[in-house]
Amino acid sequence: MDTQKISIVLVSIVIVGSLWGCAETAQNEVTLKVIGNGTNFTGGYSRNGGDYQPLTPVEAVAPTFTVFGKDFEDVDLLEVYAIRDDPVSELAIKFYRNNKIVKEDSIDETSTATTLSVDYTFGEEDTSTQ
Repeated sequence: MDTQKISIVLVSIVIVGSLWGCAETAQNEVTLKVIGNGTNFTGGYSRNGGDYQPLTPVEAVAPTFTVFGKDFEDVDLLEVYAIRDDPVSELAIKFYRNNKIVKEDSIDETSTATTLSVDYTFGEEDTSTQ
């Protein structure tokens, strides 16, 4: 009987430890979205200071609406830039955690800029005073 109790306690500890690890991974997930409305775009992103990878937007909804989306785990820093093809259009870069926008920037048709660059450091949106 004592051996059974010890086994149950050990199994419980392993399960709780596994669940704790899953919760940590989920908290480090960041989703990047780059959206072009009225334009195609090119650009790139760097994860944790690594080499830049190309943005590969896909058409969505209509030919003039393009989107790039990617999920990242274990992110400390994401550096993103996008260049719009048409200056009379809108371009946005957005970062999400837990399906909520935590950082974003955009340029619209009134801006003369064609390049949008945004860096996101994990946790920078945390404004709690705990």
